[in-house]
Amino acid sequence: MQRGQATARRRHRFEFLESRLALTAPTFDVHTLGAYGIRNVAFVDFDGDGRNEIIQQTDDRVIISRVPEVLGTSLPLVRTTYGSAFDVGDIDGDGQLDLATNRSPIPTSVKILLLRDFDQDGDLDLVTAHEDCSAADEVCSSVVATQANLGNGDGQFARPVNIDIFSDVSHLVAQDLDSDGLLDLLAVRDECDLMDGSCDVSLVWMKNAGDHFQRSAVLLDFPWQVASLSFADFDLDGERDIVMMSMGGALAWARKAADIPAYEPAVTLRAKETIVTDRYYPSPGGVVAGDFDGDGDVDIIDVLNDGTSQIGWFENTVNDPSPTGQLFAPRQAISIGTRYHDRIFAGDLNNDGTLDLAITASRNSNGLHLLINTLSPPPAHVIGDVNGDGVFDSSDLVLVFAAGEFEDNRIGNSSFDEGDWNGDGDFTTSDLVAAFQSGGYTADGEARDAITQPIR
Repeated sequence: MQRGQATARRRHRFEFLESRLALTAPTFDVHTLGAYGIRNVAFVDFDGDGRNEIIQQTDDRVIISRVPEVLGTSLPLVRTTYGSAFDVGDIDGDGQLDLATNRSPIPTSVKILLLRDFDQDGDLDLVTAHEDCSAADEVCSSVVATQANLGNGDGQFARPVNIDIFSDVSHLVAQDLDSDGLLDLLAVRDECDLMDGSCDVSLVWMKNAGDHFQRSAVLLDFPWQVASLSFADFDLDGERDIVMMSMGGALAWARKAADIPAYEPAVTLRAKETIVTDRYYPSPGGVVAGDFDGDGDVDIIDVLNDGTSQIGWFENTVNDPSPTGQLFAPRQAISIGTRYHDRIFAGDLNNDGTLDLAITASRNSNGLHLLINTLSPPPAHVIGDVNGDGVFDSSDLVLVFAAGEFEDNRIGNSSFDEGDWNGDGDFTTSDLVAAFQSGGYTADGEARDAITQPIR
């Protein structure tokens, strides 16, 4: 990526959008569904009909439900299966989404499951974090292991290959940390002393070396146990930063260093809070990142299990710098009318181009709260029009190729202005095909009708 050019172009576009949008806290329509013990939620168009389903995970089941036109207090059930972890992807290469759970023959309890093309051979491989209690002293450990997709079309994987072993792994994510085109693994490692209760908590990196993963290296030490985290490019420099919440309700973010696999020291957004937890509902809440107000930068929304009926919004001020020099404005409380919140998840539930939320209820207020963003859908944009003049022509092609991201082997690093016109996060030949097939290219620079899509 030509960082200087790409950053300047992003900032110009985002400032233009902000000048048209009211920079106020987002608002949500709240719908509460009957549910119990939900630990994970995803919005996925599982059946390919153009409408998202809701996938819910409990301690031992994965439930797929259809979203009706009008939300009520329950959802039509599509499918349920046993499992304490899940991911969705086309495992067998038939063009349809499959559901992977730990019902597959993995010999120990799976806590986290990821489907990604780690070896870049065109099919989805499997990485798990699972408990292993086979040691002679009966002390359990967390093992991160990989299984390559055999690629024979029947969804079978090779035998697990251990990457590293930890006392405990609370989070595991896949991203290309060193920008070499291969997905690495990042994990939150908890090394706790059972005698005095002290914990050594850190973010570790397992580099993808192509034919294997290297053992973990520490990237960032945490002063507390991590309850929730999210990755996003908060400062618009092309690197994925991190925001994390502690088990005590503290909130902090850390900037990813440029061009090297490292993070700068964390910046505190909130000190420890008074939260309502007990042995049955130990979660203090959660945090998610996304452009919830539609101004083109990534904000933070958190929820605390503090007994209040609020969530909190930290507005990103990267395009309108704060006099204090802080990237995020102080927390603004958004009332949602529900109490005792456990975990929070983000996604576009109703496919309108805005980010919605799902919040699980804790304690005795069982339920799943769906928060539908009331922001107007983003304006339509001519496919290929990166300079914003309403026309896709040769001037747009000059700009987009100048960004230097055409088939650059970096995964998910391109925006609409950098050539990602089909929404897959990269600028490739398929984007050019989509743009020209839309019929919107104008050789003489005169605007004409074209197929449009939301700004990404």
